Amino acid sequence: MRMNAEQTLINTIAGEMASAVCEAVGYWMADVDATLANESTSAQDKIAQIRKIVAAYKAAAEKRDLPQRSLAPRMQRASVGHAI
Repeated sequence: MRMNAEQTLINTIAGEMASAVCEAVGYWMADVDATLANESTSAQDKIAQIRKIVAAYKAAAEKRDLPQRSLAPRMQRASVGHAI
């Protein structure tokens, strides 16, 4: 019974963490999407704005560099929910 309760607690915490990560990523992606959708902005200005968004993310996450990965086919990419 205790193991079941511990597993339930772990699953609950992991689910909450995954939900928070997905929500945070959604906010950053919404900023990028809004930048790209702005038809009154030039491509060069859009790139500059997206660079600012990435810089703001790095500052908030206290990251100097982001990890690099190869772009695998979309079907092979795992979601945050699948990672847990």
